[in-house]
Amino acid sequence: MKEISRTDLIENSRWRQLKMDKMTIVGSDNDDCEVISKIVNHFSTSLRELCFRHICMDFGLYCEEFWDAIRECQQLRQFQYQTCHLDSFSHMHLLEALSGKNLITLELGGIEYLSSSILSKVLINTPIRNLAIVCPSINFHSYLQNGIDKVLRRLETLLIQV
Repeated sequence: MKEISRTDLIENSRWRQLKMDKMTIVGSDNDDCEVISKIVNHFSTSLRELCFRHICMDFGLYCEEFWDAIRECQQLRQFQYQTCHLDSFSHMHLLEALSGKNLITLELGGIEYLSSSILSKVLINTPIRNLAIVCPSINFHSYLQNGIDKVLRRLETLLIQV
């Protein structure tokens, strides 16, 4: 039995972990958040591009799990997150989840209470080239506050909500 167990261990160590470079998830409800978080966590070591469209984020508990999974994606270069209706929880987790990432593209939509202060802290020291923010608290003047104007010089594309 020991020999079978040892052989099995050797054979299993030869399997490479599944990797995923890009992931897009369209549409969800609150029941999906836990599953989405687990999937993102599973591929967190290899994900470079994450896109969430029409996501429903209503409950703080699921929201925290979701953003914890995003935080684990250290290779992330492109991140898109758009909700189906205003998300009043994500602004509390966004900074911790995206800090230290080498983001080139950042697109956020529907995050209620996202401030220029939070946004500037996310963008500092990133090689950001493409920025699109459509959130109620971010307007044209927000880009002139908290040092975000310095980031604008590096951008190739910018979407501004007026």
